[in-house]
Amino acid sequence: VSLLLSALVCNTTAFVGAPLLAKRGIARCLASAARPSSPRAIVGLRMADQQIEESEDSVDENSEDEPILAKVDRAPASQGSEAEVLKLCALSNRGQGATLAERDDIDAAISRLTASSSGCDSSLLNGDWRLVYASEAVTRSSPFFWAFRKATKSTMQPLPLLPPSLSEALFAITDGIPFASIGRATQTISGMGAEGRGGSLVSSVEVSLRVFDALLPPNVGYVTTSSRLLDMGEGKVRLTVETTEVKDSTWGEIPVLGPAFEGVKFPSGEALEGVKPGSSSVDMTVEYVSDEMRVTRNEEGQVFVHVRV
Repeated sequence: VSLLLSALVCNTTAFVGAPLLAKRGIARCLASAARPSSPRAIVGLRMADQQIEESEDSVDENSEDEPILAKVDRAPASQGSEAEVLKLCALSNRGQGATLAERDDIDAAISRLTASSSGCDSSLLNGDWRLVYASEAVTRSSPFFWAFRKATKSTMQPLPLLPPSLSEALFAITDGIPFASIGRATQTISGMGAEGRGGSLVSSVEVSLRVFDALLPPNVGYVTTSSRLLDMGEGKVRLTVETTEVKDSTWGEIPVLGPAFEGVKFPSGEALEGVKPGSSSVDMTVEYVSDEMRVTRNEEGQVFVHVRV
């Protein structure tokens, strides 16, 4: 149990606060969309343009977002297309600013896209992917949280103001911790489609800890969870969580917190198995995958859209 709590602290101390407004790679997709005529959509585009202008000073002109933007510019946003899905995702700030109606529109666009899929070629899963939409918090794209939910699913907590599920209560508490923002969320998959039908997935989420930038520069780290993959066939992939660690960070400069996490690899899988045998393994359904885009769902039915980078 203590190992599991350590792994949870490593993840949720980092995965906190409202998600950071998408950087230019997501917001700029709006500019490439055909200008709509409805007043509501026009207002949304103007707000997005304002966000782009306000973020110009903090974005590298050679950002890796640019290849994603080029894909949107080249493809017409017809119904059932990847461009349609991507532009709707862009309007929603990775799903974090979407209304219920907008979520329904995204779900419908995804359904149209996946209906055109002829099956899952697992070798297409290999490569580097960037999250552009999550039907729940961006941080939940990490398989660690899928497995943590599974390990604590039947555990309830007594506090009336929080969700009854222990895992959801803990997520609600840590999501409200100030001074942190969530940036880029990526996944790297390798080894799929090989003879052994297995591979690996490394999930990484950029976390910035900011107090007062004028006096203290933000501290940035990448919370990384490594998992084994097993191709179960028919679009099903089993993920087995192994470890969680903070990489490439400046957290070491933070008193107390930094030295506690920097360079430490938590045995997340072992901790999860200690709480509930079998909970370190979770299933992912690949609903659509191509050279450019991947749409997946976890066991809870939450959907995640990634684009290749």
